Amino acid sequence: MPKGRGKGRTPATCRTLQSDEITRCTKLATHGKPYPNRCQHHHEQYCALTKAYKEASDIVNEILGPNDALPTRSEISQYNDYDATMEKARWVRQYVEAIREEIVGRKLHHRRFFLKNTLSVDSGHRLRLLNLEKQQRRTANLLDAIERRAADLYAEQHPENRPLTPWPHIEELNTENVLRVAEESMFAPSVRSQSDIEEVYQCRCQEGQIKTTDCMDAIQSADLSAEQHPENESLTPLPHIEELNTENDLRAVEESTLAPSVRSQSDIEEDWDTEEDIDLVGTKIRQQKERLLRVLNPSHNHDLFLRQEGEDIDPSVDIIRNTSRQYALRIILHEPILSVKAIGKASLEDLILSPDFSLEDAARFFILFELRFEVGLSWWKESLMEASAMGPDGDIGRFASIPGGRIRILDGWICNTHHTKSMNNEEWRLLLKSLQPIPKNVEHNFVRLCNDFKDLETFLSFAALGMIKSPSHLCNVDPELDCRSFWNTMSMSGVAVADSVTSSSSALAVPRKHPATRPGFCTWEEIESRSYIFGAVRNENHALTQRFLNELGCRPDLFYVVTRSETDPAGKLEVFGGLDDGYSFKALGQLQYRRYEAEASLSYPDGWVDRGEWQIGRSVVDILYGTDPKDLGYLTSPSHAAGYFFRDKQFPVKYFVVMDVQPHRHVSHVFKAVAWAALRAQGLAFGEYSELEYTRASNALYQRVEKERLS
Repeated sequence: MPKGRGKGRTPATCRTLQSDEITRCTKLATHGKPYPNRCQHHHEQYCALTKAYKEASDIVNEILGPNDALPTRSEISQYNDYDATMEKARWVRQYVEAIREEIVGRKLHHRRFFLKNTLSVDSGHRLRLLNLEKQQRRTANLLDAIERRAADLYAEQHPENRPLTPWPHIEELNTENVLRVAEESMFAPSVRSQSDIEEVYQCRCQEGQIKTTDCMDAIQSADLSAEQHPENESLTPLPHIEELNTENDLRAVEESTLAPSVRSQSDIEEDWDTEEDIDLVGTKIRQQKERLLRVLNPSHNHDLFLRQEGEDIDPSVDIIRNTSRQYALRIILHEPILSVKAIGKASLEDLILSPDFSLEDAARFFILFELRFEVGLSWWKESLMEASAMGPDGDIGRFASIPGGRIRILDGWICNTHHTKSMNNEEWRLLLKSLQPIPKNVEHNFVRLCNDFKDLETFLSFAALGMIKSPSHLCNVDPELDCRSFWNTMSMSGVAVADSVTSSSSALAVPRKHPATRPGFCTWEEIESRSYIFGAVRNENHALTQRFLNELGCRPDLFYVVTRSETDPAGKLEVFGGLDDGYSFKALGQLQYRRYEAEASLSYPDGWVDRGEWQIGRSVVDILYGTDPKDLGYLTSPSHAAGYFFRDKQFPVKYFVVMDVQPHRHVSHVFKAVAWAALRAQGLAFGEYSELEYTRASNALYQRVEKERLS
């Protein structure tokens, strides 16, 4: 009988969870004091784990004790030798990993051997964990600073490998709320939709920064969470990297048979009965890296991808896979820390499984990958163009003469500058498809990707075909006032509408405090406003553009128009239209007012009162060049409003403002008339507008554009 077991005591079972951290061991307890509480196998694990995290604790206490040996940020900024800086980084990394080993070891200790979660452990352990997590963030931030300094020094010594365009540092995407990051992290299992995830990341971009160290609890705890939710296990094959949003995907990948060379933790534990040294902490960290590698390998390893999808795959699927690969290489090149760690590595597997690559690096990579719409959209476009050229029908030679050439990263290459050619229809379709679901009111982000007006026309055509949501300023619950159909028609006709403003529904007369000149009278002010749309057409001489502008000019009874070409001399504008009362041309204001006197006894001035002449408060030119700080013109300060449609465009256009001649009408009247003019300019419509003829002509346009763009 083992020592410690009393007479008559019922044999107890082992008080340890198996490696899945759910199932309890069913073997008899034969070891432990004062009474047996574990089987021999788990008792050996318990002793080895305790020894391992105690040794890590000694290292942590040594470096983070009273004589703190870590460098300060000011000292780091003075480093001027790359090799010495990398040696310092390796030294600091030992302590980062020691802290991690102690944290992982203590949590495993509590969960598996004492059946407790982090909140139910004794106060001493809990305080120690809180202090370790605080020191982990501090030490990891210092390590980041050292590695960034090493990246700068390496770039100075090897300017040929320096990116020609900047990449945002991860600190620019930060928030300090650790719990919120853990809850909302893409690594934690969740039932949230992709749109919810995008809203989270948009909030992060708007509110501040995301520190990679803040994501580590989410990554580490996700291992346990995924195993505790087997009902969420995916039965589908290995997912593409762009589809990964939860830890459940990581778990599905881990259990896939497509990567038999990578062993799971349960496979490793099968050999523990014959091993003397049981490293649970090292196994846990190694397992996390292997899971990461299994996620990335499908997009990076072409042979593995073909085994997963089969030889007869849709070419567009292979292009998206290559796009993910090229984008991953861009992240590694442009993120300084990852770039330094990739030096001398032969492949992605070599990088991830190297001792240098930490879980913070994994979090850094995934944050940038998931933020490809908010942060890396232009890089995603460049990656897709390269991936398209790699395809069987691609033209790889189109990149041969690009200034700056190509840079080799790991086992691939990327172009070290922006591509200046237009994207074709298939590239635009795949770009929009790969980013689905796309949030609303983000058209300006795609305008930034356009190299010329042809690109803009293609994007707007796909937008009109339904690949992005219509802008909010077009939508109305009243179908008679909804402008989405007209916007689609104009977009497919090469007319880019950036904004629209609806006037007030009726004239407004209000009494003023200004004293009247006659006794018994008071001063009234009447305000009149007009709806308008703002946009742009092709700047170059183009037959369709000229016919469209001619159609607008033929209807001065409907439109008051001002155009401005960016290539014309400063101050040159073209203004036409504005037939008032059907007889005479006159300048019309978007906002007009007039003051007059009426009897004070009247509740509202009647029609017999002489109201005088209208005075222009805001002209149609002010819509473009207004200087009022409360109502700036679109071209006065192009960056005055977030989301301004043309803020980041890279080519000249001809701007236009089309204003309604009639005051106090909804902007849908302008949209309808301009869309009809666009159809007439293409020879699809004739005569006056009618709903039946508009439906016929717009359907013909839709079918033509659909065939052209999607064939």
